[in-house]
Amino acid sequence: EQITMNFGITLASRLRFSVASAGPESVRRAQKQGLYQMLNFTLEPELQYVPGFLEPGSKTALDEKGIVLSLVNRSPQKLPFSIKSVPVPGGMVAAAGYENGDPSWVKVRPDNLKVPGQSIRSAKLEIDLPNDPKLRGRRLMFVVQAGLEGREIPVEIYSRIYVNIAE
Repeated sequence: EQITMNFGITLASRLRFSVASAGPESVRRAQKQGLYQMLNFTLEPELQYVPGFLEPGSKTALDEKGIVLSLVNRSPQKLPFSIKSVPVPGGMVAAAGYENGDPSWVKVRPDNLKVPGQSIRSAKLEIDLPNDPKLRGRRLMFVVQAGLEGREIPVEIYSRIYVNIAE
């Protein structure tokens, strides 16, 4: 008897960094600026399918459909974030049958969050679809980005929101 296991790996976040030989003075300066900190945070959910169908020309508060984005900060220090809807980043692909939506149709409130250490803060989403008959029957993916503010090196995480437009 033989048992087979398969594993699939998906990259949900990107971390950009550079390696250089910095002198002791530049290391001290970076420590004072807070560049060397433990960063341990997530944006949840990583992906969410909005239940039901949205009508073209409608404005929908997603919290009324049970969808709220939460920034979870597991680090000991307070972290400031900016949250916004963005074009789909390179390398990110929509689920089968979905296409990229216009990021200007999604609003995030509040768009800045300061998350204390060991805590969670939430943001609400609103989708404002234009009244365009060409939208009917389409399935769209929107991307929301939470970016850590005040960093020389960008640190960003993403959440994907999937929406079905009524026929």
